[in-house]
Amino acid sequence: MKHDHFVVQSPDKPAQQLLLLFHGVGDNPVAMGEIGSWFAPLFPDALVV
Repeated sequence: MKHDHFVVQSPDKPAQQLLLLFHGVGDNPVAMGEIGSWFAPLFPDALVV
């Protein structure tokens, strides 16, 4: 099984929060990037994957 991930945001300092975005079967991790970009400004200290 192949595991792909797409990091939307990685803070410069250690992350205070972790947001994991999951896609449906047949979709791909990059497709979740747009949704992740909506969350990133709201959670500037989060690692968004």
